Amino acid sequence: MYKIYIDEKSYNYLREWAESIKRYALDCPPVARKFQIIINDSNYGELEFYVSATSYGYKFSLKNFNGQLCKGISIRTPDGEHDNQLRISVDSRVPKDKHSIICQLAQIYMTAFLHANAFLMYGNVIDDKDVVAAGRNSGFDKIIVFRKFKERLYAVPVGHHRSPEGVFEVRGHFRYYKNSGKVVWIDSYLKGKEDKE
Repeated sequence: MYKIYIDEKSYNYLREWAESIKRYALDCPPVARKFQIIINDSNYGELEFYVSATSYGYKFSLKNFNGQLCKGISIRTPDGEHDNQLRISVDSRVPKDKHSIICQLAQIYMTAFLHANAFLMYGNVIDDKDVVAAGRNSGFDKIIVFRKFKERLYAVPVGHHRSPEGVFEVRGHFRYYKNSGKVVWIDSYLKGKEDKE
């Protein structure tokens, strides 16, 4: 499963990027079969959006710390009024007055997923070199963080670095802390330098 973290600034930049290549973004095949999108929203806190690729489109569910809020399917409708059709079923535990908000959040998260998927396929270019987000973390999950940096958007896989020599430069990277669930940016530095001097 791909676990994708997107902050609000990156989400807005991702939308702008996807508008510039709308047809490619909408027609992009899934990069993986299963995704988890995590956007820490200032109004709603951390919600998790799970997406699975199917033969007819995508199945999805939106969850918070209390459990599932809604589930549904997304079907591509190129000849319809909209590019995608969402069929959403809101969980019975959600109060009736919150149903429209939950449906709007599901639409926002599906848009974020479609754009993130397209960015992983087409948009990850740094200095005219492709950055392939292909390494795996321990286990079967692959964690990818979207971050706007110097007016460009990057999708960076979180991973581990090893050096047989003991002294090496560590590039700037994201670090994911499993216990707290936080993702932080670490600037470039030399590792092991103090041991060799």
